[in-house]
Amino acid sequence: MTRPFVLAVPLAALIFACDPAPSNDKGADSGWSESDPPDSEPPDETGDDSAAPDDSEEPVDTGEAPEDKDGDGVFTPEDCDDRDPAVAPGAEELFNGVDDDCDGQTDANGAWSGTADLDATATYEGKRYTFALRCPVTMERDTLYAEWEIVCEPDPDDSWAMLLLGERLTITPLDAYCWDLTLWEGAFIVRSSNGWDSEGEGDLRFTSLSRATLRGELRSVYLNLDFGGALNHD
Repeated sequence: MTRPFVLAVPLAALIFACDPAPSNDKGADSGWSESDPPDSEPPDETGDDSAAPDDSEEPVDTGEAPEDKDGDGVFTPEDCDDRDPAVAPGAEELFNGVDDDCDGQTDANGAWSGTADLDATATYEGKRYTFALRCPVTMERDTLYAEWEIVCEPDPDDSWAMLLLGERLTITPLDAYCWDLTLWEGAFIVRSSNGWDSEGEGDLRFTSLSRATLRGELRSVYLNLDFGGALNHD
């Protein structure tokens, strides 16, 4: 009567041994379980989910070989105009509205500066007063435009200069357009800090890519004015 009982005990022990014991490590949580979606990946063991950028990409080869369409012996991209054989690095820069030598600058564009000597004769109550001034000149050239300016500041201790000329005289062209790439000719205006202004005629000549000369004259009943000077390319 005891044989069935003896067989039942080993079977129960076998079932108990196949059932894994519950883990006592409550803090070990991988953050991923078999219940997660099939395409999910377990996290990095270091806890850092960020991926380092891939800097191993090779430069893209466009397959475009340098060209020399104008046959001047200079290939693109060094040749800034491969349609004109006269344009290339090392070519002579000319006053033609073109960047001949491919240095990024056309003609003599940019900032210029220099000085001008100004002689003024003012008539007041029948008496003539003369003044000699040396004045700074600045200019910004942009191919067909030459925006120049002369600023004169007479001696503040000269009471007649302050009365007849003012603390400051400013001379600028009425129209800065150059009909010729190396020459400006036209009217200029003289403005005084005393509130008056008057017009004269003058010219600006570019003798080279680095030097220019400026002169002008004004004739009126109460004021005669002459100036001349030189500017250099900054």
